[in-house]
Amino acid sequence: MNRAHFVYFCTELVQDNQNDMMHEIQEYALLVLEALGVKNGPCHIEIMYHKTRGPLLIEANCGRWHCQDYTSICDKAYSCNQASSTVDAYIRNFVYDDSIREIANQRFNKIPKYSPKANVAARIVHLNSFVEGELKNLNHQDTIYQLKSLLTWVLIYDTIGETVKRTINLHSVAGCHYYHHYHFHHNHHLSSLSGWGILLGDKETVDDDYTRLIQLQETMIEVVDKD
Repeated sequence: MNRAHFVYFCTELVQDNQNDMMHEIQEYALLVLEALGVKNGPCHIEIMYHKTRGPLLIEANCGRWHCQDYTSICDKAYSCNQASSTVDAYIRNFVYDDSIREIANQRFNKIPKYSPKANVAARIVHLNSFVEGELKNLNHQDTIYQLKSLLTWVLIYDTIGETVKRTINLHSVAGCHYYHHYHFHHNHHLSSLSGWGILLGDKETVDDDYTRLIQLQETMIEVVDKD
């Protein structure tokens, strides 16, 4: 798409994490933190798995969680998330003094070393623009709002006449999709990225809606023909 070697359509939660490969990745992540001297707190680690070399570190963002609002996924999949766990460890029910580090350590130690199998399927999906120019119309919106697992739908380009940029990287995604099979409150915000969304629910429903959205993307954004 748009002359790219690969396309970043979504991030998918690995439900089946009770296997040799996932165990190897989790052990590798803990070794990375040990090498960096990190014992507690949030960390957003990117790891590539090579079929012959095994896990390979891309980057370790220590002291922060993922920039996207993934907390709803983690709360439903694991009944906890990095953000609230960190706040609880350092703030809840005590005043700042010399004991803060020990109390925080005790609270972090209660968090399981490895995550259990996820209770739901989940995806963070990015909308890609195949065209650029003056926005003429947004197609398929009625179809999208009828998708069974749709939670929230966010479009960056939503005003007829505005300039649409063709998606060439993560910072130029055209919008985002949030899905799930359950009903609960969800907040979201936009940072330097153009947008993102969440899918949550049973795997069949999430996969079906995701496939349908990928099909609709190519003709979703319509621009004025200048010829």
